This record gives sequence, C-alpha cells and structure tokens, in this order.
Amino acid sequence: MGRPPYVGYFFRTGGIKTYLDGSIQGLSACVGWPGYYKAEGAGIWNEIPEQFAAKLAVYHRSGINVHTHCNGDEAVQVFIEKVKDVLHDCVWLNHRHTVQHCALTTAAQYRKMAKLGICANLFINHVWTGLTSTTRSQSGQNARKG
Repeated sequence: MGRPPYVGYFFRTGGIKTYLDGSIQGLSACVGWPGYYKAEGAGIWNEIPEQFAAKLAVYHRSGINVHTHCNGDEAVQVFIEKVKDVLHDCVWLNHRHTVQHCALTTAAQYRKMAKLGICANLFINHVWTGLTSTTRSQSGQNARKG
C-alpha cells in the first residue's frame, strides 16, 4: 500500500484520531473483568465497535493511519481485533495504526500489537502517577514485558 495518505486531490492527512472509550477516573474506560471497584458497569463505548470497524476499514483502505483513544483493556482488545481484520482484508505492511493512552493494556496485548505492527502511545501520567499507581494497571511495566 505505499501510496501517500490522502482522501482527495485537495485534502491530505497524515492520520485521524478516533475514540473507543473514555477515562478511568470518569469510570468510562471500557474495562474487562472484574470491572470497576465499587462502581456499576464496565465503561462506556464512545463508538460502537462495529461502527468503529467500518470507519477503520475505510481509513485503512485509503492509506490513512488511525490513532484511537483506548484506556481500558477491553477497548484495546477491540482495537487489536479490528486492525487484525482490516489487515486480513487489505494488507498494509507499514501502517502506523496506534493505540492512544494504553492505560490498562496487558503484556499479552502489547505482544499482539507488536505482531500486527500496531503502535502504542502511552500517556505518561497513566504510567507513573494518579489512579493507575494503585490499580491493576502497570502499562509501562507491561510494555517492557511485551
């Protein structure tokens, strides 16, 4: 797929940002089991995964990199699965689809991301300070293990 990223003759873009979930502190990051401590639910999807998959496919086929806000491990898993699907349908060996934030990304997810060529952009406050220093998140350590 070595063409430059563009949508039309007069419009060029190096990438686009999408949002799958919200924030950990707002209890809107999509998290897997066991969910949130002393809170109902497991997050809020900012975009339905199937709808995200359709958009991702269009951008991918157009040569546009997709950076997606994913704090929760469940959102990261959806992103990984959808990128895997579009790569199966339309090979792009040097894509730079990226997970933004990676607050609860597991070591296994980092390994899957590496195999698929998915980039990770860690939000440093999630790695060293705030809520994640006392939760199950150890994203920085998981990235090193991955």
